[in-house]
Amino acid sequence: MGIQLKQLRVHGFRGLDNLEIDFEPTTVLVGTNNAGKTTLLKSLQLCLSNTLQITDDDFHFTDAIIRDKILIDVLFISVNEEGIQITEFEDKWATVFTVDRISIDSDGNQLLAFRTVIEENLIRKTYKKKQFVIDEWGEFHNEVDGYWYSKSYEQELNFYFDEIPFFYLDANRDILDDLKNKTSFLGKTFFHNL
Repeated sequence: MGIQLKQLRVHGFRGLDNLEIDFEPTTVLVGTNNAGKTTLLKSLQLCLSNTLQITDDDFHFTDAIIRDKILIDVLFISVNEEGIQITEFEDKWATVFTVDRISIDSDGNQLLAFRTVIEENLIRKTYKKKQFVIDEWGEFHNEVDGYWYSKSYEQELNFYFDEIPFFYLDANRDILDDLKNKTSFLGKTFFHNL
């Protein structure tokens, strides 16, 4: 048994202003240059790692809209060996995720969902990242509540969510930089094994 990234929602990040994507046990991203494949992967990196490499250019803008906040919601489910959703997380995952971060959907299935919010600190000209537990994974859009990103959550994670290792490289040259960084996933692994 394991876990699967089931759904990702992105608002206000680069060219992705309001996107929802479903994942299968194996998902392949295919598209032309500048279609958003890298931005999608970068959004996962922002929420699943402790890195925060953000600039003003990362906030979505058009002639009519300038976003001052990036929102990224992720949904994980428990699956069996065949990749089919099962009701509960395996004990080892339940221990890692902790009871206060695991929610239950309307069908009685356990899920892990959280939101990453990135905003600019205007006084210091830096960026702040916060993460919140999503207690109920709602619809992408409905007539009453509007779009998913209009909902806010109160239960802030008191540390960055890093239990699910996510490693992403822009290019081969980044491997050496990442190995030298003791806080990165590869860096932690490399220095731990020395």
